Amino acid sequence: MRELLTLRRFCSPHKWRILCGIFFLILNNLTELVTPGILAYGTAAVALMYEEGVVDRDTLLAYGGILVGATLLRGLLSFIQRMLIVRTSRTIERDIRNELFTRLASLSPSFFTQAHTGDLIARATNDLNAVRAVLGMGIMYTIDSFNKFTGGLIILLFVDVKVTLLMLLPLLIAPVITRVFGGKIHKRFTDVQEQFSELNTRAQENFAGIRVIKSFAQETNEIDRFDRMTREYVDRNIHMAKLRSLLFPLVSSIAGLAIVISFTLSGTAAIRGLMTSQDFFMYVFYVPMLMWPMYVSGFLTLVLQSGAASMRRINQLLAEEPTIADAPDCIELERAGGAIEFRDFSFRYEEAAAPAVDRINLKIPAGSTLAIVGPTGSGKTTLAAAIPRLLEVEPGQVFVDGHDITTIGVRSLRRQVGYVPQDTFLFSETIRENIAFGFNGEAPEPSVEAAAQVSRLSNDVDQISRGYDARLGERGVNLSGGQKQRTAISRAVILDAPILILDDCLSAVDTHTEEEILKRIAHVMAQRTSIIISHRISAVKNADQIVVLSEGRIAEQGTHDTLLAAGGIYATIQRKQQLEEELETLT
Repeated sequence: MRELLTLRRFCSPHKWRILCGIFFLILNNLTELVTPGILAYGTAAVALMYEEGVVDRDTLLAYGGILVGATLLRGLLSFIQRMLIVRTSRTIERDIRNELFTRLASLSPSFFTQAHTGDLIARATNDLNAVRAVLGMGIMYTIDSFNKFTGGLIILLFVDVKVTLLMLLPLLIAPVITRVFGGKIHKRFTDVQEQFSELNTRAQENFAGIRVIKSFAQETNEIDRFDRMTREYVDRNIHMAKLRSLLFPLVSSIAGLAIVISFTLSGTAAIRGLMTSQDFFMYVFYVPMLMWPMYVSGFLTLVLQSGAASMRRINQLLAEEPTIADAPDCIELERAGGAIEFRDFSFRYEEAAAPAVDRINLKIPAGSTLAIVGPTGSGKTTLAAAIPRLLEVEPGQVFVDGHDITTIGVRSLRRQVGYVPQDTFLFSETIRENIAFGFNGEAPEPSVEAAAQVSRLSNDVDQISRGYDARLGERGVNLSGGQKQRTAISRAVILDAPILILDDCLSAVDTHTEEEILKRIAHVMAQRTSIIISHRISAVKNADQIVVLSEGRIAEQGTHDTLLAAGGIYATIQRKQQLEEELETLT
């Protein structure tokens, strides 16, 4: 239950609304505590009239009017308390969800290589719903039960101490039952939520990878696997339901036993003349109210333990700290010149046997173009991703305009870079909004079209219904691979950032289209510091300097002509690609 204490800081901004809700709840409880007393005395008065054979209409109307007034007042107070407390619980739910999303958005890319999207969504939805139940119904029922039990007990103690204390004896078992079941409910609800996360993750991966599943004819296997997971989810929920189905009857039986004891003792005393009829009716009407908290205690145990289990899962995410963050005295760059330098730069991915790059020393003058080539896994993407600090770079290894990038504000640094990664990601928005993503989707139309012309996307857009306003499917599924890459290029070009990084982003287009794009983008690159990563020599031959990486180190460095003359790795790649092109021509 300690996990729920973290809710205090979320409740603090809304404390006055919560306190007002609790105030009206207490008023409602006071009205409710008075009502059984009115009923008891009214019933006794009617019984007395019946014995005497006299009907006092004024007395009947008075009791009836008081009861109707009390009922209407309770309805009004109940409406106000629920509006205040339940509405506030929804507001706090929004605050937690926003903070959770903000925290996830601030975390470093390395976090998302370990986390599963389905699990994150489950925590932000299903778990948060359980926490909101604590803030709404949990608060109301807890205070309501306490007030009714305490108030009713005090009233009955004034009626008859002995009968009331004897009635309470069965209730001594309730705390033991609640404690035993509470721990089990907490554990089983955690199991249910974890299985729900796995189920959510599996569904998300299947929907995202539906083309792969169909291409390998694995629909049946995936359906069977999902069926096994849903059966496990049902089994865990059934285990949870068994606890609930055992807890509620036990608590109800204890409450029922207390009612039997109170009615037996008070009824016997009334028959023997040891208790007045008014006192007897006080037990008749107050004991069910006194037992209400017992009936609701099972529900409260479920809500509180479920909420505690869910809050623990949410707190795990809120406790995550970004490994890439601003230094306390970080500087802000207005617009960088674009000079980049690597000094003995090394980087190793988690669980990797060898570093991805090892002791790289490289200078890229402002306004120049650097090309990086090399076999798969040689460290090309790692080198590029280090510049906008998408990796956890050590201080003193990467510099922009002479500033250590770890001393530059992260947002400020990334605003200096237009980055087109290998893995092209498009949002389920319009083509226009995807291109203008860096401007929150609201860049001027001429700028969007100009960026699309640079990447040769404009020709394709003209052939699409609704053009730039065409809405894309998930991850741009209704575009070809080449169209996705060109949309991503347009998104980077429109930023007009002083540094442009193209990470093998032309692999899905043919050689002719690649040449056309490079011609159009040449004037853009001439105004910026540009880094091109490609497997094709045709894409990099005009660069000011070319670096060949091999096993994470610089194997060769120079211009296109000097590297060809050296006859090393670069020249070998060139000859191989020329031979492949000749063979394609012959076929």
